[in-house]
Amino acid sequence: MIVHSIPILYAQPFVDIVNVSLQRLQTTYKDSSSKSITNNSYFGIMLPLKLDSTNLLIVRLNGEILSSDRGEPLASENKAYVGLFGLGWQHQLNKKLSITALSLSKISSDLKNDLSHYDLQYGGSLLFQYKPKSNMRWKLGVYYNREPFGNFFVPLLGLDWQISEKKWLYGTLPLSMRYEYKTTEKLYLGAGLKIFGRSYRLGSDQNRDYIWNQENQLKLFADYYLSKNLVLYSEVGYTIDYGPRQYADKEQREVEILSNPVYRPLQDGIYLNLGCALRVRRGI
Repeated sequence: MIVHSIPILYAQPFVDIVNVSLQRLQTTYKDSSSKSITNNSYFGIMLPLKLDSTNLLIVRLNGEILSSDRGEPLASENKAYVGLFGLGWQHQLNKKLSITALSLSKISSDLKNDLSHYDLQYGGSLLFQYKPKSNMRWKLGVYYNREPFGNFFVPLLGLDWQISEKKWLYGTLPLSMRYEYKTTEKLYLGAGLKIFGRSYRLGSDQNRDYIWNQENQLKLFADYYLSKNLVLYSEVGYTIDYGPRQYADKEQREVEILSNPVYRPLQDGIYLNLGCALRVRRGI
């Protein structure tokens, strides 16, 4: 369920007003038998505020803790933190076409030094949505973020499709895509994929380098509604070239820095993600 790397998606069959989750991967390093445990804790709030019949104000607050643990013989633990504020606007141009714009400001750091310009990131997204049929919506746009290595652009292409009363296909590539099946009023099952990365700034003891955490995942999920709007969700999946890795400040992600025993290439493995959300299902 974690799609918070690009928080633009007021464009799917539901909206999570509040979302809390914990993702865990336990595996080993590619260059040793040492164990690695990566925990990703996430908290998010999104407030869609209706201004009038065609305009919507979107306010987002996200928090994240990335914890990376290495076992013996070089036992160590590192943490990185993210705080994000997003302010957006969605305008309905006509019955078929709408546009969503979002500005993003982010602090991303291991917090081992006082906050400075090194820890700040800024960006935004622009997403057009076209609804050719009552059960289908196409999405086209772009995401931008100012990363430690420079400007980072991602083209976006998405689809929300209600195949039948119980079947959905929705997502925005290359971020995520999900197939969802409604088994009962309370239980939804499905499969999905996620492909995205984000960066975290390190302190002066690591030369102000940065960590890039690439999350490539194939997964199965289950969403259980305790009530109309309160849902518990779980995911189990397999990572593909996942893991936080260290790179030099202002340098592209080509040559990894291997001096830190924690941020090294990981073996792929099975991960688990558990969460709870205050959710409003709204259809297309």
